[in-house]
Amino acid sequence: MKRIGLLGGMSWESSAEYYRIINELVRDRLGGLHSADCVLRSVDFAEIEQLQRTGAWEQAAERLAREATGLLDGGAELLVLCTNTMHKVADAVSDAVAIPLVHIADATAEAVRSHGLSRVGLLATAYTMEQDFYVGRLRDLHGLDVLVPDEPDRRIVHGVIYDELCLGVVRERSRDEYRRIMRRLHEMGAEAILFGCTEIDLLVGPDDSPVPVFDTTRLHAERAVELALETAPGGGLAERPDPPFQTRQLPQERDVVAPDGSDVRVLLGVSGGSLAHFELAGGETSIAVRHRSVEEVWYFLRGKGEMWRKSGDGEEVVPVARAVCVTIPLGTSFQFRASGDEPLSAIGATIPPWPGPGEALIVSGPWEPTVQPGSSE
Repeated sequence: MKRIGLLGGMSWESSAEYYRIINELVRDRLGGLHSADCVLRSVDFAEIEQLQRTGAWEQAAERLAREATGLLDGGAELLVLCTNTMHKVADAVSDAVAIPLVHIADATAEAVRSHGLSRVGLLATAYTMEQDFYVGRLRDLHGLDVLVPDEPDRRIVHGVIYDELCLGVVRERSRDEYRRIMRRLHEMGAEAILFGCTEIDLLVGPDDSPVPVFDTTRLHAERAVELALETAPGGGLAERPDPPFQTRQLPQERDVVAPDGSDVRVLLGVSGGSLAHFELAGGETSIAVRHRSVEEVWYFLRGKGEMWRKSGDGEEVVPVARAVCVTIPLGTSFQFRASGDEPLSAIGATIPPWPGPGEALIVSGPWEPTVQPGSSE
């Protein structure tokens, strides 16, 4: 495992999320008592914010470059700048250290592109929404069309971040404003919303948006863990260390209970996706959920029942039975139930592979659940 250098404190609220997510991901990948090998440098955000406000970006770059050098001295083998806005000086920071910098915009764009999307709405600080260091990278390097709110709404988004979220304050009226602004971006043509500030997920989540959301904090942390765990002889990065060929028989017993309450038997996975067997006992109704970052394709093997799916303004209930195949696109809320005494079972492909805790969100569905939720691991 490579040692991750976390350059945080901008703000400490989001840095705490980075630390939690990275450790959870390592635990889920390696099992047992494993946790992340990391070193954290948390700066005084008041000092950095003053440099932002006065436009002293060169001075800010010098400061963060010094801090990154300290992380390198502490044994860091890759660097994570735990903030979107300060990626404005990412090149200067990266140039100061001889280790890779995991760029948050690249991790986000790769996730967006993997879902076949190209037009996104961006919520972030005014610096990130209005300057070209972030929007330009998404556009020029990754071919994304980035929409931002109008000037009055940008002021609202920015103010909530600095005056509330960075101070640990979460207000319902601010949540309502963010919901309104996300609806407006959707009306402008956004296919998804980027939470382009690492504090935004403290206020709103996927259920608050009419279209799928991409949480840059989680995507950034996931990419860092992926790189930290993919090592090769001599210290270089390698492909995922799975054997070239895998074979597995369907387990007799379940491996885990899913967040929707169904029994899961884990099968196999590759870098682009994973496969699992899902089963809901006869007469039972699942819990309605929505995934944060994955989409799925299910093929039913046994039983009969119904599946409810909702995404944006689209909603339907369809009968499901043996030989029926359904999709669960990114951002879709869904629920299913088994008719009669026979279990309802399916094989499901998850794309990309299931990332771990926090992926599934419980939402409101059309039917009362009859099962208990399991883990999201």
